[in-house]
Amino acid sequence: MVRPPQGVGAGFWDRLKSRITEELGGGRPESPGVVPAEPSEDESLEPGLLSRLRQRLRNLTTPEQRRPAEPPPGLPRILYRIREAGRQGTLLFMKYHNTWRHVEPYSFRYKGRGRALRFFGYCRLHGHIEMYIPEKIEDVVVTDERYAPRWAIELF
Repeated sequence: MVRPPQGVGAGFWDRLKSRITEELGGGRPESPGVVPAEPSEDESLEPGLLSRLRQRLRNLTTPEQRRPAEPPPGLPRILYRIREAGRQGTLLFMKYHNTWRHVEPYSFRYKGRGRALRFFGYCRLHGHIEMYIPEKIEDVVVTDERYAPRWAIELF
């Protein structure tokens, strides 16, 4: 059985399951992203369905969006992704302290004695703004889900 990453809300899996059901025309996998290995006689996939699904997924984005953009020299990939999400007004799906969470990006600040760079974002998992140490961010995925900013976005 596929288990969701820790911190992913049930709403995400419900939306994913309904989208898969919609795309498959009523057929439903046992778990999100898992299709039964041997469908029964009445649940067989119609010919060409897989190629049509692939084409529809390709049509959701432009070729430029599918190609991962490279950060400018000297800017770490994680900071670049955070900055791009802020510019686009989209949520981040971020792994921090072994927990996946949706974060609205807001600002970078230099804090502390050593003037270390910190990232501030609204964590939807905990329901408040949090300070993140960029070196401790394990992974970042820029989602296509837009959000209404609560404060000014101040990302360089």
